[in-house]
Amino acid sequence: MKLSNKITGLILALIVVLSLGVSTLFMLQKQGYHEDELLTYNLANSSKQLEMGEWSDVGDFTEYLAATEGHRFDYAQVVQNQIIDASHPPFYYALVHTVCSLFPGVFNRWLAYVINLVMMAISLLLLFRVGKRVTNNNLYALIAVGGYAFSIACVTTTVYLRMYATLTCFVLAFLALTLRIYDRGKKVKLTDMLMLLPAVTLGVLTQYYFILFAGLIGLVFLILSIRERCVKRLLIYAAVAIAGAGIALAIYPHIISNVLGGNRGLGSLEISVDAITIFTYVVYKLGTYMQLLAKDLFLNQVWFLALCTGLSLGAWVYFRFVRKEKMPRRGLFIFVPAVVYFFFIALVSPFNSDRYVMARHALLPLRQDQSL
Repeated sequence: MKLSNKITGLILALIVVLSLGVSTLFMLQKQGYHEDELLTYNLANSSKQLEMGEWSDVGDFTEYLAATEGHRFDYAQVVQNQIIDASHPPFYYALVHTVCSLFPGVFNRWLAYVINLVMMAISLLLLFRVGKRVTNNNLYALIAVGGYAFSIACVTTTVYLRMYATLTCFVLAFLALTLRIYDRGKKVKLTDMLMLLPAVTLGVLTQYYFILFAGLIGLVFLILSIRERCVKRLLIYAAVAIAGAGIALAIYPHIISNVLGGNRGLGSLEISVDAITIFTYVVYKLGTYMQLLAKDLFLNQVWFLALCTGLSLGAWVYFRFVRKEKMPRRGLFIFVPAVVYFFFIALVSPFNSDRYVMARHALLPLRQDQSL
């Protein structure tokens, strides 16, 4: 079954509106804040870095969480707060600070939520573009978008007032641009590279896990470009990506110390083999993240995850060995980064939380659809 572009556009718009509407309904019912959500507002707005126990009046509370008159659009303070926290780069917090600065002295959940809404809307559109480019079919791309748009993973990413919706957006933007560049073959267009540059820069400045995901996508691009003898394209692509990362490093030099020593970078790799064997650790971490995956995308049913995985593998075997149809090389841009990223993050994440694989969640439906 094929859908016209007009009908596809209408269905896609409906999916996006309904998905964001569902997330907003959950947001209306949301009670309280996760401590890290309060930290979002603090790191974006505070000029004093007050401790929770030091609050003495309403003014302290406002200063801790809201943009105040003397510090509206104070991006130097935003950067300074991230240097003190030493966990994340500053771009997302700058976005939150910008919105909060438009409403000085105001603190509420909607100020940060509007950023997530915009980023998730863009993410769903990008997910469709990726699906369309990989499958070359509007229907399959819509199935992929719908499967993610109405999942717990999408809702959680949208209502959680942290940088993960923004991270998902930049990961999908980088992937969509990489696929676009790959599809041009040996032809290189300046406009593609001009869009790739800010995607890399802002992705790195949003969350450090972007570096891993983008690196895996780039690795697939590297291998395929060498195999297809598109050396010029590869060199330009690599130069632009490195330049984007270099710009991010110039803006925020603390990236290196954060990645190498922070509790969200390589510093989280520490494993105490005296307390638990490596084998037990790996089984425990992977099992935990499989349960999180089932909760977010498979109705909290591990058996449903196993069934869908089995059906996907069965479909791949059928198409590959019975019908002799190979998966398009574009599919490698989905399959390899998603799988490697999931298992790596599951092993090194400092906490067992779905937040660390939120960007990967958006690509899972595409991996399943690719076997069609």
